[in-house]
Amino acid sequence: KHHTSEAIESYYQRYLNGVGRNGAAPVLLELANEVDYAPSLMARIILERFLQEHEETPPSKSVINSMLR
Repeated sequence: KHHTSEAIESYYQRYLNGVGRNGAAPVLLELANEVDYAPSLMARIILERFLQEHEETPPSKSVINSMLR
């Protein structure tokens, strides 16, 4: 349910809005807790969505893993 395109887009937009309002706020943590999902997995969803928007090719799993470390 967390990986549908609608859910991913919703999480991403909510993340951007939250960071835009207050860059120091724990937006990822609050969003993950609200939807009962692990913060590390929410971070992965947000990062993958960000990279899809800013890269020409989809990022590989190894690239994403190294960015999350």
